[in-house]
Amino acid sequence: MKGFLDKTWAKAAAFVLTLVFGVLTVLGGVGVGILISYDVFLDGGDFLRQTMYEGNCVRSIDTADSFLRGTLANAGVLVSDGTYDYSTVENGDVTEEERAQVISDLPRVFAEEFSRDAADCHLTVTVRGNGEVVGTFENFELTDGDKPLYATQETFTYALNTGNTAMVTIAADLLRTEEAPSYSCLLDMWLVEHTTLTVFLTVLFAALALFFFCFLMASAGHWAGHEGIHLTWLGKIPADVWLIVLLCTFFIGWEAFYYGWGRVFFCAALVPLVLDMLIDLSYDPTFLVDLYVNYDCDSQRCDMLETLYKLVRTNMPAYT
Repeated sequence: MKGFLDKTWAKAAAFVLTLVFGVLTVLGGVGVGILISYDVFLDGGDFLRQTMYEGNCVRSIDTADSFLRGTLANAGVLVSDGTYDYSTVENGDVTEEERAQVISDLPRVFAEEFSRDAADCHLTVTVRGNGEVVGTFENFELTDGDKPLYATQETFTYALNTGNTAMVTIAADLLRTEEAPSYSCLLDMWLVEHTTLTVFLTVLFAALALFFFCFLMASAGHWAGHEGIHLTWLGKIPADVWLIVLLCTFFIGWEAFYYGWGRVFFCAALVPLVLDMLIDLSYDPTFLVDLYVNYDCDSQRCDMLETLYKLVRTNMPAYT
């Protein structure tokens, strides 16, 4: 191993591998965190599966509800509830015959919109008026081979143009489909099916990242043809400056994606680093003297040394 400490290619490879395995460790840690948050290690992933299934059903029900409200609102059958206007066209000239035709065609239009090829769930719509079932329709018929993975339902209140209300219950039965699920669903399914592998790979990546990081630390300052440690200009940059640069880069990216929070986190992280740099500067025997003579003794300038001492004493009393 000592023979590789002064090899430039070994240092470059170790640097790249440290970054790669470090990123993989973070991703693995996120995956393990997801597994822990859903109690996968306790119930074998049943709760996570039910959560995914329920999410698919709820999304299908919300989509069906929006479609029904929009279709009926465009025909003037529904009135706005004051929260959201589902109509997309002007319906002032819609006749009673046209409204009746829209209502009679609604089961057919609903089945075409949420066909077996286009929907993940079997949807059943039940309409009740005055407590009695007025009508029931579905998007497609179930076959003997259809085995629902999860079933749920929600009831909505529709305000009709006649002044009455209708209770619409939409039931969803999640079925197995051959369509590719979303990326989040694929990730959750993979984590549930490979729980042990996820934990093993996370630990392995963390060990490899730590190994290559230790190699980088051990090889720092070793160069071919030189005895002992020889620092370059890059190695002479204080660690505080490197940390500030890294934090600035990180929070600038955060600012680009999450706006105001990046500025808040940047200022919060910068305060202790600035204080630590000021303490390091105070170890210079001439720094405090020059600061006192050029600022505190000058009546035209502020008492810089006194302010600095109060700042450090208030925030870092262990150094005073």
